[in-house]
Amino acid sequence: MACSYELTQYYKIEIESDYLWPCKQNAKRTITIYPSDILTINSEENEICNVIKHNGICCFGILIPKDELKEYTDAIQLGVNL
Repeated sequence: MACSYELTQYYKIEIESDYLWPCKQNAKRTITIYPSDILTINSEENEICNVIKHNGICCFGILIPKDELKEYTDAIQLGVNL
């Protein structure tokens, strides 16, 4: 079964880069984020955004500096297979 949802505000980065994606077992864990990844901001503190990656395997808690995120406001459809 699949469902879809729409984002009307999302972010992307311009250059592929590795970002902190800490967890309890490894505070220095990183994840590679690509310019094609669809991101939303979950929270922000001191110009560092706690980001959710929506495409591919959904990932929560990625830390990206706000000045590296480019905002988009056009609607985009995403799908989830359940």
